[in-house]
Amino acid sequence: MCDLISSSSANSSANVEFNPLVSLFPNAYENLPTDIPAAEFIKGIQGHAHSALVGIIRQRFKTALERGVDYDRAKRVVDSQKKKLPSVSFAGVLPMRDKMATPQFTGLL
Repeated sequence: MCDLISSSSANSSANVEFNPLVSLFPNAYENLPTDIPAAEFIKGIQGHAHSALVGIIRQRFKTALERGVDYDRAKRVVDSQKKKLPSVSFAGVLPMRDKMATPQFTGLL
């Protein structure tokens, strides 16, 4: 699934790849993003680029539940690890993480 959206126009038989730039934040603390093609981020997910950290998060959550911690509190147990995972803004390219920042919309949403 490297192509996000492929479309054929009625006038042409050529496929056109729709792969806009998105803003990638390496973690929840970084405010300055790197702009990458959307397909690159998706390829990283499919390639299990973050599977080690996701595995740790899932195991800690499971352990908390097994110890009798209620669901909402168990989510707080893994909150700090989840903030280490990258995130992306599919809605648009952002100059920085800020509530007042206006994105250049990607057309994905």
